[in-house]
Amino acid sequence: MEYTINLRKIKALQFLAADRRDVRIYLNGVHVKVVNRTEGAVDVTYTATNGHIVGQMTTWSTAKDQGEPMELIIPEDVLKQIKMGRADPDRALLVVEEGVHSIKLLDGRVYPFVSVDGKYPSNVLDIFNSAQESEPEPAAFDMVLMAQFVKLAKMMDVKHEGHFVIEHKGWNGAPITHSEIQGFKGVIMPFRQ
Repeated sequence: MEYTINLRKIKALQFLAADRRDVRIYLNGVHVKVVNRTEGAVDVTYTATNGHIVGQMTTWSTAKDQGEPMELIIPEDVLKQIKMGRADPDRALLVVEEGVHSIKLLDGRVYPFVSVDGKYPSNVLDIFNSAQESEPEPAAFDMVLMAQFVKLAKMMDVKHEGHFVIEHKGWNGAPITHSEIQGFKGVIMPFRQ
């Protein structure tokens, strides 16, 4: 099966994934999920987290461009191999085959990979929901974690990289958005003192 993906969004989210030294190997990459939205269209959702920050971007495509619903985790080390410049196209093909998958760029480069073994945590969406429902209150955030979001914005080639909106929601995490990154939502967890 072949799926049209937004490689720039996936590459940007890799900055939020856990690094390969993390024992939770299912966090060592970007989770890609394709689901049917309506007849003739599908949602393609990309999610990455290291347990302290989480980011998600969604795109949609016509069903004729996509195969069956599926989900897999593209390993971070494969994403690091793929070099993208500002002029490179965002679109690429994700080829899902038995055992070995690949990312095919429009310029002909192909990056084979084996999906990260493990189930992506289903509670990631719960993090978004609980952060939205909390009452606003002051909170402290790790600026090193914020720097990961700035790297994401640089990869997305926005004009104002550091202009994230953080809704301080206390201990349940803070929703984070950026007006120039369409379809992006994130959560940053506060310090526990």
